[in-house]
Amino acid sequence: MRSQARSVRTLGIVAVALTLGSAVVGCAQRPGTAATVDDWRITESYLADTVREIAPLSAEPPTAQGTLSSLISAPSYLEVAEDNGAGVSTQEAETFLASIAEQVGIDPDTEFADGVVLIAQVQVAQGKLQQSGALDAAEQITERVTEADVALNPRYGEWTDGQIQPTVFPWLITPEADSETDAPEPS
Repeated sequence: MRSQARSVRTLGIVAVALTLGSAVVGCAQRPGTAATVDDWRITESYLADTVREIAPLSAEPPTAQGTLSSLISAPSYLEVAEDNGAGVSTQEAETFLASIAEQVGIDPDTEFADGVVLIAQVQVAQGKLQQSGALDAAEQITERVTEADVALNPRYGEWTDGQIQPTVFPWLITPEADSETDAPEPS
């Protein structure tokens, strides 16, 4: 009788552990995922390819977080551009990239990664939206980006109010300038 009660209790504990474990695993992203935007999965390799290929075209070295933020907002941006008569084809983006590549000494026939083309589409759409005078486009973009279902890999930060915010690790202590701990100046 006693061993039967112990077995039932053990089975109950195992069942609870399995249920909790599957709930935690169910919330986790697939390995290699940088972010998901609605149903679109941005893999870490897609992000890395985009950062690597956009670097020679940029005045400033791109960061993974900045590039990921651009990729996350790109679908919303392009939807708003399309809704406002400023849609951009991949061909237009590739033509834009070829002109930039030529300016920086890269073969204009270079075939760029999909992420680079997507970001170029956003760049061209920005110009078209400004020319069209779509004044509320920025508000529409912000609204759509904020409403998007975004799950961000914590290594890149936290998705808050339509932006990537650095992850705060409470167990890390950040040094603050303190007169008692600052080294004395040489005399």
